Amino acid sequence: MNDVGKQEHKEKKAAVILAAGSGRRMNTPVAKQFLDLMGIPVFLHSVRLFDKIADKIVLVTSPDAVEYCRNLLEKEELCAEVIVIAGKSERFLSSMEGVRAASDCDLIMIHDAARACVDMEVIERSIASARIHGSGVAAVPLKDTVKVADQNGMVLSTPDRSTLRIIQTPQTFKHDIICAAYDHLNHIIETKGIKAAGSITDDAMVVETFTNQKVYLSEGSYENIKLTTPEDMTAAHGILSARTREM
Repeated sequence: MNDVGKQEHKEKKAAVILAAGSGRRMNTPVAKQFLDLMGIPVFLHSVRLFDKIADKIVLVTSPDAVEYCRNLLEKEELCAEVIVIAGKSERFLSSMEGVRAASDCDLIMIHDAARACVDMEVIERSIASARIHGSGVAAVPLKDTVKVADQNGMVLSTPDRSTLRIIQTPQTFKHDIICAAYDHLNHIIETKGIKAAGSITDDAMVVETFTNQKVYLSEGSYENIKLTTPEDMTAAHGILSARTREM
């Protein structure tokens, strides 16, 4: 049988952008993903960047912000298919909803909207790792010495810094890996309750905990900061301003 008439499969990539957090530590009346950064809301920086590489964008936001985000994105000249959905009470539950909405894609990139300074190189390295290994989780080496301490502040141990990494986003996975992980997690929640899920901090942990798949790290960037406090907003403005001057 020859290959004449066969249509080569085109890889389809989805970006799940999580923008449903409350951002209490930012100490502002507006959630941090909607704060102004360089003239646009924080979350829009990620949407515009991932639009350059994704076929589909799933924006997961708080239920009361769905219409606001939809109206704002309708005014954007975006190339990707864009879906705005409501998130849940926990980050991993919001991510689960986003993964479900992106399950028709080959690669799923999951990114925190609060990381508005991510660049294309970080995204591309995450994708490249996922193509080879099934996963690509952006990470950077730890710069500082870390101590493990007890509740009284007494040092118990000093981990080898060379083995430690600071985990970032995007976290990219082949769709069958991340979908299977969240299906397993959802089954546990439905049968045993949400407390049985334990303390899930990121999507890589879902794969680590609920599948037999190994998780691989890709090279992140120290500029790929997470906006958590007012000082982070100042730093992000400086990073993005410097990039604008370099263009």
